[in-house]
Amino acid sequence: DDLLQGYNFDYIFLDIDMPDITGLELCDKFPKSLEAAVIFVSAHMRYQPMVDKKYPALLISKTSVQASFDDAIRAYKARLDSLHPFEFSENGRGIRIPCKDIYYITMCDHHLMINTNRGCHNVPAYRGLKEMGQSFADQGLYSCHKSYLINLRFYHTSDCRSVSLNCDGKIVKIPLSRGKEAALKAAYLNYMLGDGYAY
Repeated sequence: DDLLQGYNFDYIFLDIDMPDITGLELCDKFPKSLEAAVIFVSAHMRYQPMVDKKYPALLISKTSVQASFDDAIRAYKARLDSLHPFEFSENGRGIRIPCKDIYYITMCDHHLMINTNRGCHNVPAYRGLKEMGQSFADQGLYSCHKSYLINLRFYHTSDCRSVSLNCDGKIVKIPLSRGKEAALKAAYLNYMLGDGYAY
């Protein structure tokens, strides 16, 4: 109830085995905008694969709660630090979007169109796409064209003129700068291997 009323939390601890609903099911009911760390506690580490699907979330064992708790907090903070959000101002209010939620960004007439899994934001550009791509390269944002920044997480296919993104089932075709197909594929491969890429 507190979550639905807009209260903010840094951490939420959930047991997985509960009488009427599992912690995993309860987690699915949380608002999509939730930024709190979700930490599951269970005596059964067999739940680890299911917890991993709720990323970002962690599982700690009931048999070693204190030691695991300390490790979990440190690990979660490190993961959040590595996933710094894309921040901008829209209609006078600050917006923070995890990079993993951004499909692509395009620039037109000094405005950014930020296309995400929750809709599109049209905001004044405060810096160029190339600079933004460099700042968020470790999270998969890649400059495929002077007017487009794509998220390699959603790469589908490409040819010499365009790259297709699978935006949660909808295929979107984005222009690709001439001669950049090989560099794009190398960047995608490095991103998938978790090595980042040279911008």
